[in-house]
Amino acid sequence: MSRDVRDAAYTERLMRDLAEVPASERTARFVCVMRLAVPADGIAKVIAESRGEFVGRIGLAGEVPRGVNGFGYDPLFVVAPDFVQTGAELDPSVKNTISHRAKAAAALVQQIAQMKR
Repeated sequence: MSRDVRDAAYTERLMRDLAEVPASERTARFVCVMRLAVPADGIAKVIAESRGEFVGRIGLAGEVPRGVNGFGYDPLFVVAPDFVQTGAELDPSVKNTISHRAKAAAALVQQIAQMKR
């Protein structure tokens, strides 16, 4: 199954499952956890770990899906705190600074920088 077909099926299912849920109760977040590990005695030893969140809500039918950037639930995910744009409407350069992956990566880089000192 192609990504487009799978995404469309997931979108349809999520919107159907949330049909009766008001906007105030559609809170959502993408979460990314990153770990850096090194080999130690034949196993991986975690030396740094980070977590990032991308907070928003799932938009209402008729409001979403919107946007052409991203994939998966991005066209349904209305980004906090302003709840104006979906993840798929964000310019990639903006999304790459505020997404869950960007935040987790930045935190991991900061930890690595601290190790070098």
